[in-house]
Amino acid sequence: MPDAAAVSLTVHGRFFHRGDQQVFLRAVTYGPFPPDREPDVDSEFARIAAAGFNCVRIYLTPTLEELDLAEKHGLLVMATVPWHWDSLFTENPATIADAKRELTVFLQRHGPHPALGALLLANEIRPDLVRFMGPLQVREVIEDLIEHCHSLAPALLVAYANFPTTEYLEPRNADFTAFNVYLEKQEDFERYVRRLHNIAGDRPLLLTEFGFSTWREKEVGLSAQELEDKQAEMLSWAHRVAEEEATAGFTVYSWSDLWFNGGREVTDWSFGLTRRDGSEKPALARIREEFSQKELPPTEPSLFTIAICTRNGGHRLKDNLPHFENIVDPNFELVVVDDGSSDDTRKIVDHFAQQTSLDIRVLSQEPSGLSAARNHAAREGRGEFIVYIDDDARPHPLWLKYLRKAFARNPNAAAAGGPNLPPAPSSRQNAIVTACAGNASHILFTDTTAEHLPGCNFALRRELLLEMGGFDKRYHAAGDDVDVCWRLLDAGYDLAFHPAACVFHDRRPDIKGFFRQQRGYGEAEALLFQKHPQRFGSDGIRWKGFLYSGATLSPDEGAVIYHGPMGEAPYQMLNLRHMPMRALADGYDTPFNRWLLKLTEKLASRQRRKTRQKFRGPVAKWHPSSPQPYAHEIATRRDYSLGECAPRARVLASLIEQGWVISRDEQFADLEKGPLRLILAETIHSADSTTLHLRLMYPPIPVEEVLEKLGQVIEGKQ
Repeated sequence: MPDAAAVSLTVHGRFFHRGDQQVFLRAVTYGPFPPDREPDVDSEFARIAAAGFNCVRIYLTPTLEELDLAEKHGLLVMATVPWHWDSLFTENPATIADAKRELTVFLQRHGPHPALGALLLANEIRPDLVRFMGPLQVREVIEDLIEHCHSLAPALLVAYANFPTTEYLEPRNADFTAFNVYLEKQEDFERYVRRLHNIAGDRPLLLTEFGFSTWREKEVGLSAQELEDKQAEMLSWAHRVAEEEATAGFTVYSWSDLWFNGGREVTDWSFGLTRRDGSEKPALARIREEFSQKELPPTEPSLFTIAICTRNGGHRLKDNLPHFENIVDPNFELVVVDDGSSDDTRKIVDHFAQQTSLDIRVLSQEPSGLSAARNHAAREGRGEFIVYIDDDARPHPLWLKYLRKAFARNPNAAAAGGPNLPPAPSSRQNAIVTACAGNASHILFTDTTAEHLPGCNFALRRELLLEMGGFDKRYHAAGDDVDVCWRLLDAGYDLAFHPAACVFHDRRPDIKGFFRQQRGYGEAEALLFQKHPQRFGSDGIRWKGFLYSGATLSPDEGAVIYHGPMGEAPYQMLNLRHMPMRALADGYDTPFNRWLLKLTEKLASRQRRKTRQKFRGPVAKWHPSSPQPYAHEIATRRDYSLGECAPRARVLASLIEQGWVISRDEQFADLEKGPLRLILAETIHSADSTTLHLRLMYPPIPVEEVLEKLGQVIEGKQ
């Protein structure tokens, strides 16, 4: 068996790699099948591979035979180890213990298998259960299971297969973001994929289900042939969108119309690329053709001038300059502006220029500051676009490709950029700094337009930049990118954003350097305040957009989630002004380091605030905290065993008839009546057995009579 480490999937920025090669996962779901109609795995995997797929997603625990046959046919396996995530598992330690036991057995046996590409440890936990248990508590259990898997198989990628109805339920320690998405209009699908990129934060986005059922004649009035043709069309454009929007992979749901669920064969269901008799639908031929298409290079691409402005950054440039040779877009020049360095910067750049085939120039100036150096590069550059990157950052090979896409899809964009991703930390202090608030980040109005693009990943139309006077030279170390962004916005231009136009940006190596950076940011904010006072409040800049930290979008204590009426919205969104901060990297997440992180953030914030005030910036004011609603509320729990399937909808409808009203969709309740609020969830055991869970929330008043009446409604006696 080959070395699993040499062939396993790894994360590189927003994409997956296998060895040194970037790989786009083209996956298809396989099974589960009726026990008496299991197809021959060897022949089916051969057909899957021949169609151009490189991965299969299996919902039941894959066997050694399936893993071996996947390896034989060059397929990776995206596995799931089933456990009872369809229950109130946060209340039952035994369920979580069983899950860990099953995961341990599987990973100890098969974790090193070279065909095992990734593990999805649960799939679409129902929203009523999530609301009843609490989103934060559910997320913490998922994160605990991911940590357990990481401890057993450190090289294996692990995630949770989420879906739009619990969009907010993203574990922060997953290796990638996995989403099942079913949208039948291409424009809606494109918009939602762009949103998912920003929910994912810095990590790859993998689409783990997309499909269309061809068993719909009565519903949509189309013939069987028309439905199969529509399936082929939808899968074709969905795959194309997944690639164009820089996801890490696309999963077709499913391989066969044969499907076994809930202890029975499902016949009113036909998502397969093949029919129940194994024959091909038109979608399989279409997706095979789609997979064979090669991306065409851009026609007559315009020249980019990549500008690196540095002072005494020789040691950083020595490590980072070789990475520019990996950029796949050949149409760029590289300009290094030496801002009066006293170290060996010039010697290092000249040596690199002699060894490389890149078009590279070195410009020198007396020490004048960052803005002056950036203007020097803009004046001397030959490109239509000038792209600024810091000397402590290195580009992803596809960086320029996605900057081009950002400009192409927004003709009104004067500038474009993308995320700056931190490399793996090299020390405890570097890990602390990487996770701290206050690092350079992008701020978005929408999923594709920004309010701020950081200067370490900042592309501009060069002539426009020069026409507007370039960067303001009063900003010697920071703030010049913010000033340019605001001036462009005030002039009516857009700032385009693409999540895959990423660079890898080293944070400060130690806490002392981070404090020095925060003092510089404080001074820059004071200068910005003097020039743009209308954009400031007493606490600093009043950003209108959403602040991204690089972490994934997920709830904290007290987060507001728009669940929709009675928790049934198809897209349930989390309302935040900024993303949670990055967690400490693996190997550094200890109690002491978490304490040190909080202390560092507190001291850095104070340092920044004091410096801002010293240079005549805005003075922060104290604001009293708002009282928490329902702070003194009492909750009472009841469970009812019922001989019917899915009684929740019936009970809610009955209570509405009796005067209960639907709670506002951001409230943690389904219905309310006066001071009373309640929430319902159901655990479905079989077609004629369900447990209905009720939680009644109320101020300190007697509710025994209310609970009795609720029980009568639930049991069908009212």
